[in-house]
Order: sequence, then C-alpha cells, then structure tokens
Amino acid sequence: MTQQGWDTLAKLGPDAAKPIFELRDTLAHQFNTMLDWQHIWLIPCIMAAVVAVLFLLTFRDDARPAADAEKETESVESPSAT
Repeated sequence: MTQQGWDTLAKLGPDAAKPIFELRDTLAHQFNTMLDWQHIWLIPCIMAAVVAVLFLLTFRDDARPAADAEKETESVESPSAT
C-alpha cells in the first residue's frame, strides 16, 4: 500500500477497513473449503513412500572396508599357509 493509501485509511479510521478484512476472511474461508488439502498432500506422500521402498530394495553397498579386503587377498594368495 502506498503512503497515500495509508494516509487515507488513517483519516477514515479503523472502521473503514472492517469491510475489507471481512471480505478477506470470507474469501480465505471459501478458498480453503474448495481445496481438499488432504488429497493434495496424499499424492506426494505416496510418491515419496514408493521412492523410499525402491531405494531400500535396490541399494547395495558393495564397498568393503580396506582391512577386510586385505585379509581376503592374503588368503587367496597363500592357500598353502593353512
């Protein structure tokens, strides 16, 4: 709002803005009742769950610690040691 708008509102008094705020509240209520927020957020929630399950099923950590890798290479190189 411009300075001129604020000045006009100040001159008219607080009762001048009351219809504007009532209209805002009415429109906000209508907007919130038109939208089904549960349905809007349900779709991304399901998609995130599917991605999480796919990640859990397909992710494998093939990297082994260096100490375990060295033990295996030593046992493969010298089988007659045992």
